[in-house]
Amino acid sequence: MSELVHARVVEHLKRLRLGFVAERLDALLSEAARQDATYLDFLDGLLKGEIEAKQREIVQMARNLQDRNLISLDRSGSAAMA
Repeated sequence: MSELVHARVVEHLKRLRLGFVAERLDALLSEAARQDATYLDFLDGLLKGEIEAKQREIVQMARNLQDRNLISLDRSGSAAMA
């Protein structure tokens, strides 16, 4: 793949907010070539990886929100007891 096409693909991936694929494109392409993957298999792998990354991100955001709520609750509870 030419450098120009590669850069354009990465930019498209970023604009579509497909960060997992954009950051790992070279490794994913190499793996697909080693496995002699069909286009559909390659696309399936890309989408699966992106979905898994987004699910991990959602779980992490929920944990962070829960932690913040617990800290806020703890602070408000401590103030009420004083």
